Amino acid sequence: LYQQNMIQPAREIYERALSREGVKFQALLLLGLLEQREGRSLRALASYKRAETLASLDASGLVVLGTLLTTLDRSEEAILMFTKSLHLDPSNINAYKNRAVALQACERFDAALSDLDSALTFLPNDPDIMSQRGTCLMALRRHQEAVEAYSKVAVAYPDDPTAHNNLAAALNAADMIADSLESFNRAIFLDPEYPEARRNKSLLLLAHGDFIEGWSLYESRLDVSPYKEKDPAFPQVSWRGDSDLKGRRILIYPEQGYGDFINFCRYVPRLVEMGANVILGCPPVLFALMKTLHPAIELSQEGERVHFETHCPIMSLPFA
Repeated sequence: LYQQNMIQPAREIYERALSREGVKFQALLLLGLLEQREGRSLRALASYKRAETLASLDASGLVVLGTLLTTLDRSEEAILMFTKSLHLDPSNINAYKNRAVALQACERFDAALSDLDSALTFLPNDPDIMSQRGTCLMALRRHQEAVEAYSKVAVAYPDDPTAHNNLAAALNAADMIADSLESFNRAIFLDPEYPEARRNKSLLLLAHGDFIEGWSLYESRLDVSPYKEKDPAFPQVSWRGDSDLKGRRILIYPEQGYGDFINFCRYVPRLVEMGANVILGCPPVLFALMKTLHPAIELSQEGERVHFETHCPIMSLPFA
């Protein structure tokens, strides 16, 4: 029933089986698998934990349990599960790979890299392991080695925009600018709406003085975490320099850190010169400083109800 995607009947059978001692362990494992498939990680973990109290999980079961713990941001506990798995089966590739993920979550990148190298002894040049390896090497600032790892991934997956974006980021960090730009272009060619690649390319262009395309592409940051989760989603139409502001009330709202806000606030008086009635959403700690910006600018705090007709995030002002 489970394999035929008949989830509820399968659940009912597993739950009835919990009352039968002879099959209780297997029922808990299968129930945990079902809950995991349905995205109920906490319930899945509870089933696996109950199973573990009845009998020792095998190496594969410990990997599943560790993976669930990683999903729930309980990485230290996950590492213990993967380590137990490797004691039972030192050749368990999934245990090495998944322990590396948990170690990265704990920012133990050297240890994660060691696990990935162990996995590569069983699967030499595996592109998925190489991709993780590249991530660790970037975190360790070993940029040239990261380029080598991500290059192998891009060769293995020539039509994967993520592979080319990762390679481009490593090339940029290694100061191989022309090659980095080529890889960003490849990623965007494969997926023209890929926001991470567009954002990353924009930062490269801005760093090297190409402000026209750079600021335009930098708009894609709003579609990348964590910015897209913080999007205020105002019902009013946003403004990007595409309409006359004379006599209109525009809200300029903050994003990112205080330093960015201070850096970009210099563009706000330009809106006053364009005839706009400007409301500047301002972090409370910067209120006193922003009062010196321009006497015509109205300041508002986050959460304060203000009337406006259009809006723009402060770091979009250079583009607008």
